[in-house]
Amino acid sequence: MEGALPPSFLTSEGGGILNMGQHHLHRTLSGLPFGYGVKVMALAIAAAAIPMGLAITLAAAPAALADPMLRFALLAGASGLSLLAVAAMGALLGALQTAANALHATARMAGAPDDPDRSLDAVAAMASDIRHLAARLESVRHRLSNRHPVTGVGTREPFFTAIAQDLKESPTPATLGVIRFAQFDRLVAVDRPAAEQVLQVFAQRLTKALGPGRPLAQVDRDSFAVWLHESAGPKGAAEALRALADTLVNPIGEGEDQVIPDVRLGAALYPHDGEDGPTLLARAVGALGKAGRMANSRLAFHSDESSAAAQERFVMEQALRQAMARDELALHYQPVVDLNAGRVIGAEALLRWRHPEIGPIPPARFLPVLEQSGMIKEVGAWIFERACADAKSFEDLGLNPFKVGVNLSERQFRDPELPVMVAGALQRSGVRPQRLELELTEAALMEDLEHTRRVFNHLSAIGVSVAIDDFGAGASSLGDLKSLDFGKLKIDRAFVTEVGRRHDSQAVCAALIELGRRLDIAVLAEGVETREEVEALQVIGCHLFQGFFFSRPLTAEKFKRKVVDPEWLSLLASPVHRQLFDLGERLAS
Repeated sequence: MEGALPPSFLTSEGGGILNMGQHHLHRTLSGLPFGYGVKVMALAIAAAAIPMGLAITLAAAPAALADPMLRFALLAGASGLSLLAVAAMGALLGALQTAANALHATARMAGAPDDPDRSLDAVAAMASDIRHLAARLESVRHRLSNRHPVTGVGTREPFFTAIAQDLKESPTPATLGVIRFAQFDRLVAVDRPAAEQVLQVFAQRLTKALGPGRPLAQVDRDSFAVWLHESAGPKGAAEALRALADTLVNPIGEGEDQVIPDVRLGAALYPHDGEDGPTLLARAVGALGKAGRMANSRLAFHSDESSAAAQERFVMEQALRQAMARDELALHYQPVVDLNAGRVIGAEALLRWRHPEIGPIPPARFLPVLEQSGMIKEVGAWIFERACADAKSFEDLGLNPFKVGVNLSERQFRDPELPVMVAGALQRSGVRPQRLELELTEAALMEDLEHTRRVFNHLSAIGVSVAIDDFGAGASSLGDLKSLDFGKLKIDRAFVTEVGRRHDSQAVCAALIELGRRLDIAVLAEGVETREEVEALQVIGCHLFQGFFFSRPLTAEKFKRKVVDPEWLSLLASPVHRQLFDLGERLAS
């Protein structure tokens, strides 16, 4: 077997293995609760002290030991004990001899040159071998630290060094491109080992497509950077990067396990966008955020506008981290009303942020930052805790049936810890699981239907219901919907706006309401703002509503006061009074 120790290690001729008696003696000594040095010293003292003690005894009491048989017995016993101590010391030192020979032979097999200072003494030789072995391990450790542990692709440091050297030799225009495997995080959430295998294939394809000589690095868990010095400006760089992407989008795997990579490209130009590797990489990564959002393009270049946007996102991210500690975040609740019953049957929890200096910041500005930065998991956990605690206080008011809806981002939905997180928040608050409803967009649930089924089943098992938000804007099929365990559809706002004047929207809403009736699923129109929209939707069979027409989102305390206010509740049955009351509220605010 390659790398195996030579047979001489297993024989006394090789000087490495103790005989059977020494072996048992060594095991016995190893079991004693003393250090190695203490054992050796004790045995050395014993080996020297026993003969010396015998000589002193014979000299001090010659008359008492005149009997030859007694003198022989004493001499034999002392000799035996002395030999036993010597044998025991040999057993201990034999282990050192074995280790020394093994280290030296391994070094010879690895092709390491002999140390000219290597002593013939086994213990000193072993110390020398260990010193050289440590030096070799240190050199290997340094090489390994410059390679990604999953793909084996180089990391940033050698990449930046190669760029610096290249620019020193030829400071001409060049491009740094970043290639992102966009599905990697979602694959990890389902099966990490399989995701890493796919990433390895992705990296191998990229390395092969680049060919030798071009610097390549893995700069994030799902992103690679490439240095293109020979490209003819932005046009040539774009062609080269798109050609790379074309080689990477071919399917990986077979059958149901097949993955078609979603490739995003970002690029920064030298010297226009930066004059060193770290700056160019930061700006190419910033450009990635635009890739995929632009029509028919997976490639985006850095620009001054994207730089300003990146700086703004960075400042907002830091402020959001402080907002959590400073208790600047809050949940507001918008009522869900049942006009057939003339009462409130639920609420949607909406995250709000009031900055101490700027004031209220629109969710459309800070929610994407939470998602992109990964803070959504921490903030999402806080939302679950707060929403469940407030749901318990609403339940204590006697509102029944009543559900609090909490929005899930796509990243949260992919988190394998989601069901455990929800169950924990429910348990700590003491609210019944039936009082919580999680809302997920149609587009997010269709991303991975099998994962969606598993999560929906987990949530259903603990008693939590699911609502599909923004329904009608996606591309789900009736067959897909029938296979999922959920309890509510929320009609997309696009179909609700001016529904009384748009026949196409009326047709879509009527079809969705009929779909809900056939599947025994509640259908809610969200975002209603006018009396005309409410009445048009009532005509085609909708009776569940949410929107500014009934109430703006309220703090938990204001919500509790409003939903039990007899005057406000009485207005739910009167369209005219409801419109007037809402107008009065707006004028007073």
